[in-house]
Amino acid sequence: MDMTIKEKETTYNVRLIATQDDAPVRGNALASGDDEEDRRYEDMILERLNAGDVWAWAQVEVQASLPDGRTGSAYLGGCSYDDANNFKEGGYYEDLISEALINAERLDAPCIDADRKLMEDLLSFVLFTYRRPDMDDTRKLHSIVDTLAHDLNGTLDGDEFFSPRVSGYSKEFPLI
Repeated sequence: MDMTIKEKETTYNVRLIATQDDAPVRGNALASGDDEEDRRYEDMILERLNAGDVWAWAQVEVQASLPDGRTGSAYLGGCSYDDANNFKEGGYYEDLISEALINAERLDAPCIDADRKLMEDLLSFVLFTYRRPDMDDTRKLHSIVDTLAHDLNGTLDGDEFFSPRVSGYSKEFPLI
């Protein structure tokens, strides 16, 4: 079963980003064979650009993130649309989502370079929290999930000054 665009947007955290294209409008916007018509169209685009309308002449980037966090991008330049919704109505948007997902899949999966000490601290923290009689199960679960999310995100960021909340738990509360 193929996913709809809306399902892809939600499942893969799709983002649509438009920035002004650096390519010249003149000579690139339209090639109708009628020089006068081409010039009128280029003038209309330039008027919109001068009014601050990025969609008049945009480079479009579509980013899509896989559930494991890998994010790919796909680009299309020389775009002239009314707005983001007008762009999404054409076939390019769905093509760019597919291309961004392919590019994301080509990336190496993120990994956590966790050492044995960190893993012991994490497990000790989970067991300590699970055994707390002063917390109901919902609070225990929230505490565990929030702390793990904090520590895993901090570890992935690679900040040399980051200190996991669970540091030292295996010493204070050994697994055995």
